[in-house]
Amino acid sequence: MKLSPDDIRRARSVNLIEMLIGLGHKPVSRRQDHALFHSPLRDDRHPSFSVSYVNSGWVWYDFGPGTHGDVIEFIQQQFHLTFPEAVRKLLGHPIVDGPPPRQSRTDSNREQRRRIDQARQAFHRAKASMTPEKEEEIRQYFVSRKVPYHPHLGAVWIARGEAKTPYIGIPLPSPNIHVMHGLECRALHDVPNELLRATMGRS
Repeated sequence: MKLSPDDIRRARSVNLIEMLIGLGHKPVSRRQDHALFHSPLRDDRHPSFSVSYVNSGWVWYDFGPGTHGDVIEFIQQQFHLTFPEAVRKLLGHPIVDGPPPRQSRTDSNREQRRRIDQARQAFHRAKASMTPEKEEEIRQYFVSRKVPYHPHLGAVWIARGEAKTPYIGIPLPSPNIHVMHGLECRALHDVPNELLRATMGRS
């Protein structure tokens, strides 16, 4: 049976977060349209598999090898299927057109927009102030965790809080200004457990 454009659209709209949970993968952190997992595609001691809902579809980014794709490409890799086979497999799942519906309120939307804008501004300020020393500190962060460092991820050195604690800021789901909606921040130095991670942007 030939696949139609609507078949492909519906396949790409399958909720990848729920599907990963159904496959036995527990998210380390989760919001309505974003979650972080240990990579289901490789041995991953430090959770680095990011899933987000962007432009009416689910996408993923594996920060270790720097690979990424949509939900169809994930199914292709996970089960070693062709594109048509992956689409047909996805159409066997319950179809969820994006995140679960929620009540839309003007104030909530305005606050969401403000958070995203703040995250984007913080990212651009940090990017503009990057130095070779900061770049090296970020690289060493990945090396110490035996994770390949890919500069195109757009990771930046960013100071947070009154103590100006240094963090690595990873743009979500990518550094592309048109789709970026937040920063996942991870402490570069030893800090209390509750300060190890922070998220800026979309809540």
